[in-house]
Amino acid sequence: MPRKKCKMEKQVEVNTNTAHNGEDEHPTRIKDNESLHKLKALLEDKRIFLSRNYKFSSAEEKERLFTLAKSLKPRNPSFIIMLRPSHLYSRVVYLPAKFTNKYLTQDIKLIKLRAYKGREWPVQIGWMYGGCNTMQGWNEFLNDTKLKAGDICVFELIRTEDLLLEVSVFNKS
Repeated sequence: MPRKKCKMEKQVEVNTNTAHNGEDEHPTRIKDNESLHKLKALLEDKRIFLSRNYKFSSAEEKERLFTLAKSLKPRNPSFIIMLRPSHLYSRVVYLPAKFTNKYLTQDIKLIKLRAYKGREWPVQIGWMYGGCNTMQGWNEFLNDTKLKAGDICVFELIRTEDLLLEVSVFNKS
């Protein structure tokens, strides 16, 4: 089967052949409630978490997320975030609570993000409402990697000792 590695990182494998498992290459459209449940189930089978409050903003977004979800094969627990304009301007991203509660502890205040060419960014996190969000350092990461609204980021937990997350980016365009 042909496999394609993502542009920004080699940890998450992407299978570009969607028909390998008997599924139609052109997925049928499903209702948003049903499709969100199916997307979350598909991702969680692969140990990839998505925010419980996630909502599709368009049919195109839904198709992109389903296509990507089917092709991802992370080696470690991961979470996925579709960047919204608010993530870019507020300097805050809420990490999926299921991921943070399972793999992080509330005494952790700093994570490292590693992306393009192995560069690392320290990002402070703050705990609230049973989960956590990014704080100082997130904006630097966004600016340096030139991420835009609509880009999809997959954060894979690589090391637990110093909480290193490998970031694979799937650009909108």
